[in-house]
Amino acid sequence: MHVSDCLNTTIFCAAVKRVTTISNSENLNVTIASGVTRIGNCVDCTIYTYTHYGAPIIYGDTRNLSMAPHNAGYAELNEILIKSGINTSVQDINVRV
Repeated sequence: MHVSDCLNTTIFCAAVKRVTTISNSENLNVTIASGVTRIGNCVDCTIYTYTHYGAPIIYGDTRNLSMAPHNAGYAELNEILIKSGINTSVQDINVRV
């Protein structure tokens, strides 16, 4: 998934199997579980993320970035994560049902 050129936006995406790239955005709030999360050239953004291949990759002119743990939960989320290949057995994820 590639999110780019967003301004004053909130995005929720349940699961991305491979890579999520968030770039060139300002005042963006994103909640995402993905294999890898990349964030570049973003200003005043908050990213609620879970990645099972390691810490998010932050690059470019990224300023005032707030990182937080994945914060979403609903009844079907665990099933969606499993179908997407997101490893839910890792201790870092907090899937609320």
